[in-house]
Amino acid sequence: RHSYVYKRKPAPRISWVPRHSYIPEDRAVIPFELAKHVPLIEVYVDGQGPYSFVLDTGSTGIMLSRQLVVQIKPTIIPVEVLLHTPTESLNLGNARHIGLIKIGPAEFSDVDVCVGELEEISKTVSRRIDGVLGMQVFANTRLTIDYRAQQLVLERPEKTEPLLSEDPNVLPVKLMKNGSVSVPVKINERTLWCMIDTGKEAGIILGYEYARMFPLATPPEKQPSVMMTFSGPIQTHKSELKGFLRLGSHELANPKVTFQRRSACIVGSEVLKHYVVTIDQQAMMVRFM
Repeated sequence: RHSYVYKRKPAPRISWVPRHSYIPEDRAVIPFELAKHVPLIEVYVDGQGPYSFVLDTGSTGIMLSRQLVVQIKPTIIPVEVLLHTPTESLNLGNARHIGLIKIGPAEFSDVDVCVGELEEISKTVSRRIDGVLGMQVFANTRLTIDYRAQQLVLERPEKTEPLLSEDPNVLPVKLMKNGSVSVPVKINERTLWCMIDTGKEAGIILGYEYARMFPLATPPEKQPSVMMTFSGPIQTHKSELKGFLRLGSHELANPKVTFQRRSACIVGSEVLKHYVVTIDQQAMMVRFM
């Protein structure tokens, strides 16, 4: 008699962080365009392009539109990707593998990506969107988003001056489950940890539960248009906060706040556009200048 032991072949490991990052001369400056406060960047994928990608620090890795996947035909990875939202998990189908992503002179190689529907996001910014660059793409890179100059600056962290915790404009970072980052934001006398989300055109986005915590100029007013997300449209309400919002030493008086039913605490591009934002995931710090 013979006995057989069947070993299941292990599933490939997915990495949203590029396995190799290369920045020539240790620093790369890449121009970007703003569409409704959201940064759009030209990206080359496996030598093809340029394609228009959203810089979305509220997302995890790289997402390609289904139209782009049909065009460039990246290698299929037999692992299904689940997109987790506050209310559900969406199956995005099999992951894909990309050999080389080029953002200006910077190169990110050997990276896994997912595929999603980006048509509604394209409608929101009134531009065709081919993909999304999420936070983990820059896990090994110091990322500076200069809204004033409309430039993205990518640097090797070990080749830059360290961010100093004694600097009042430097804030500590908490990593969220999806790989995005949150920072302490002071609203009046209460401190909230808010996600930095360059992919949201609104400024401050909070769940409805926060509407009872802060004084508002008027009751939240229902908005005629919905906020588009990867998991579908969300109805929102807006009001004006009576008081101050503080990011480090920076202070905004009576900022507009967007409320949504899903629990959230987000700083979006309508606020971020006033700053030069440097995110160093290695040092776990963010600077607002």
